[in-house]
Amino acid sequence: MHLALIRKTLGFDEIRAFYDASFPQLFAALQDSGRRLVGAPLGITYGTPGHLIDLAVALPLDAPLGSVQPVVGAILPAARTATLVVQGDYEQLAAAHAHLRQWVLEQGLNPARWPGSST
Repeated sequence: MHLALIRKTLGFDEIRAFYDASFPQLFAALQDSGRRLVGAPLGITYGTPGHLIDLAVALPLDAPLGSVQPVVGAILPAARTATLVVQGDYEQLAAAHAHLRQWVLEQGLNPARWPGSST
């Protein structure tokens, strides 16, 4: 999946402001690029959230996007994935991440790669 994204490492109390600041920049880059949005906006967490979270706010696109800082083009590779929707306080993300990992292991699945670890 082709993406336009803005990535930052921040505290949980900064997430809402990061989303609020990122969306106008992402949609401006989308409009200037002539690309089309092909799905819902998403957040991507890199690594395992702790006191800080390495987070990208992203838009799925129909074609590659060149980088125009702070917006960069990226590719989310095809993969079988497990997802979890978290509603409520962003500080729940670390516990949600641990819950999802436990669920994956309970299903007998062997992740080829888990963010923030070698397994």
